[in-house]
Amino acid sequence: MRPGILVFIFLSLGSVLVSAEQSYNWSGASEESYWYSLYNANALIHSGLGIPLTGRDDLLSRVIAEAGFARGDRHGTNDLPVVIPYSAGRPEYVQSGSQKWTDKNQSQTIKTAAVAWTILAYVEQAKQMERLYHIDIGQNGETKLEAMLRGVLASEAADMLHMKMRDSASGLYMSQMNPGDAAATGMTPTDQFVMLWALAELSSLAEGYSMYEGRVSWVEASQWAEELYQSIMKYSKEHPEWMALSKEDMALFIQSLSAFAATSGNLSLLEGIVDKIQAHAGHLAAIGADAPLELKAKAVRALITAEQMTGDENLRTAALKLWDSIEASWDSANGLFSLPSSSNPNVYEYSTWDVGDLAGAYGAVIYGAGRQDQMDQYAQFFHQVVKASRLMTAEGAEAGGSSDGDEVPGSASAGGPLGMAPVFASKVQFSPDTKEWHVSNSNFETDGAMYLATQLMWIGQRDQQSYMGPPRYGLPLSRETQFMGLQKQIAELSAAKVDPAQVDAMKTLLQDLEDKVLGIQKKLIGPLSMVDDLKAVKDQLDDINTRLKTVEEKMTASSTDSANASEQISQIAKQITDLSTRLKTLEDIKIADQLTALTATVNDVKARLDAADKAKAASRITNDQTITLILIVLIALVGVTAYQWVMRRSKREAE
Repeated sequence: MRPGILVFIFLSLGSVLVSAEQSYNWSGASEESYWYSLYNANALIHSGLGIPLTGRDDLLSRVIAEAGFARGDRHGTNDLPVVIPYSAGRPEYVQSGSQKWTDKNQSQTIKTAAVAWTILAYVEQAKQMERLYHIDIGQNGETKLEAMLRGVLASEAADMLHMKMRDSASGLYMSQMNPGDAAATGMTPTDQFVMLWALAELSSLAEGYSMYEGRVSWVEASQWAEELYQSIMKYSKEHPEWMALSKEDMALFIQSLSAFAATSGNLSLLEGIVDKIQAHAGHLAAIGADAPLELKAKAVRALITAEQMTGDENLRTAALKLWDSIEASWDSANGLFSLPSSSNPNVYEYSTWDVGDLAGAYGAVIYGAGRQDQMDQYAQFFHQVVKASRLMTAEGAEAGGSSDGDEVPGSASAGGPLGMAPVFASKVQFSPDTKEWHVSNSNFETDGAMYLATQLMWIGQRDQQSYMGPPRYGLPLSRETQFMGLQKQIAELSAAKVDPAQVDAMKTLLQDLEDKVLGIQKKLIGPLSMVDDLKAVKDQLDDINTRLKTVEEKMTASSTDSANASEQISQIAKQITDLSTRLKTLEDIKIADQLTALTATVNDVKARLDAADKAKAASRITNDQTITLILIVLIALVGVTAYQWVMRRSKREAE
């Protein structure tokens, strides 16, 4: 077995090399977007730039074993994975055989927003790697290990922030902690919005992904997200000046709220969230063409996200109008946008934040608004601003490394005595006169780099497979919030006595909506058969719930009812099997397989009842099997993925 398995090796199977001899196009840009996103996360995990994962050796051993490797294949102790990254450092290697970075230029400040963006990047990458693994792309132990470890680190980071950076009085997260400080300081809306977004996405990873091995359950992550949302609302009422948001913060808040709404099981909050999204989107839609380029890029993505959540097509129209004004800044001669430096208007200056804003806008326009005509321009932009600029310091073999002859070398050739990590520098400048790029800040800044890494994962592809949902292409999509928004529009159209054909056309959009009464927070690949069919499914589950309660009461009350109860369980098992067929179109979770597993559990109860003395069987059911039956009821109410988590947690406790 090769050394360095836990050190994310950059020689995965199924890679697509980008040849410098070929013209650089969308295929190459989207493929390298994916890999550059992974490279930044991989390098940070093993950089030593932060607080390492200690005291969880059992967890690491289990993750390695479940990925198919032996414990002895781990790399040296210097590369214990980083859980809480510091805010900045220099990505220069200092030891042969290690991916640890130099201590030069290292800032040991811990910033909540930087950790939250890191969590978000890890979560989105873990989701995509598992999805690709299940469709035979990158189906190897290393991919599985990377996906599992990202889930573990995201979970551990969220847990540590919840314990160490959360203000108990307000329920909000403090902004940062400097070396030597006894407590964290500051508390901005931006920190809360990024953290809310990260917790929402973590809950979705914990809920429905089989490779997730984190300690934070989806129930906990969802609860923390809801508590944070409630705390934001409460604090903003008590301190209205705190919530006087800039347009940039509004754009972030829209996306944060959308992620929360798309993953929350609390239906009572959704309508209020939709109203907030709509209100803030209205302000962004009014942004003029003379607004800063970065703000317009943020607004484009936020508006298309808002349209996804509310069904208001006017927001998409506003987003595309802003995109047209961004296009007016395109410098076609140089293949990038005109973005003058604040200190020197004669040069263009791009930070990782700027590139992330524009990559996010491209992703929203191409995927969310269907503007595939922008793909080639994105390729030009990515080639110039990320590659030719050397914003990306180095690259791994999947993107060509030192073998493809492009502008970005492999790590060993990127500088320093022992090479440089394949991560983003912080800032680059371009001179339109000389056509030359200059890296103006070569340090790695965690928040901007992981923000960009997240945006690139959403727009990136691997083997021509785009980021899969939900959320689709990184755009949160809530069937419930769409439903509310569309209902309002239908009511308005009807009240205005608009042509019935328009009302009917609007109603057809409802066919792709999913009823979240069951709490199964997965989206559909194809539509179910509209509201009547959804109501039938709900009624069937309600019937299962009622019958299970009746069975449980009879079993507890008297042993003479166990034979009848056994027959009823058999009938319920068949009903669950039938239901699995009805719900087989649910995406991202093999619900049929899991309901089959539930059927097996019910059949086991039946077999034990038949085989044992009735009185003894009734006694057993009063104890351990009652728990099983209650668990099945819980599954019917809150979603089958709860079953996976409970069983994993029970297994770990038993070990």
